[in-house]
Amino acid sequence: SKVLIYPSHADSFSISILNSLHLKTKVVAYDIPSLRDIYGNIPAIKFVKEYDTKNMAKAIVEVLKEDEKNYFKAFEDPATIEFLNKTSDPLMLFNAISTIIDEAIL
Repeated sequence: SKVLIYPSHADSFSISILNSLHLKTKVVAYDIPSLRDIYGNIPAIKFVKEYDTKNMAKAIVEVLKEDEKNYFKAFEDPATIEFLNKTSDPLMLFNAISTIIDEAIL
């Protein structure tokens, strides 16, 4: 797959987006606050205004038209590399999410 289409209106942390990035699959998603906070500086993710299906389709077409060099350039970005390194260890990711949940319920 070359692009994950993620039209979620309510999400907190998308494992499918994370998995897609680790598989070097770009993502087109609605620009909702939680996704923007987590993935906002990752150039492999294109955000479009929520409910803007026309621009979502345009963003998907742009990704599909990219040549291989430009497509993979987004995954060579330092912010992307750092993010993928931080999220590549399942135990580290589990601990980070557990900490957030613990803080929220205490």
